[in-house]
Amino acid sequence: MDGVIIDFSQLRVDLARSFGFALKREQTASELLTNFMPKEVVRELQQLTYHDPKIALTPPLMPGVADVLSKMQGRGVKYFLISRRKDPEIAANLLKRHRLWPDFFNENNAAFVDSIDGKNLKAKEFGITHYLDDEVKVLERLRDVQNRFLFDQFSVRPNFDFYTRLTSWDEVAEKFYVF
Repeated sequence: MDGVIIDFSQLRVDLARSFGFALKREQTASELLTNFMPKEVVRELQQLTYHDPKIALTPPLMPGVADVLSKMQGRGVKYFLISRRKDPEIAANLLKRHRLWPDFFNENNAAFVDSIDGKNLKAKEFGITHYLDDEVKVLERLRDVQNRFLFDQFSVRPNFDFYTRLTSWDEVAEKFYVF
């Protein structure tokens, strides 16, 4: 969800600034934050980002996501949301704010798990064959998913053989023949 459907990059830039750190948007991916800030600051930033409703409900959608989901839905393409969000209520409220819940995601095709292994188990349960995530470490451990895609909007992660990089929802649409 975060970093794929929801764009937290500017929010993280702003929050980092409030802690005295100057980040660029391309430095805000979860896997990269500890390269630029101490772990305790990253934990506090993530606490605010995901658990403070005044902050957690403010980030925008990734450009193009609603259009692609609408086209997928219109063509009968099954899709699912598997998130490690610790507070599913805030996550659902953020999706509601962007009119993605319940029209695109709901109790039938969304799951909130507490670990990467939980993502793999849920993907297997849903029968997922193609998985899009913004964290390399997640894609590494999704052993039961044949096709793995890294959503890397700023192209800042290394290339590995076990995933295909996608940088925008336009690329997602092209890759999955949505248009």
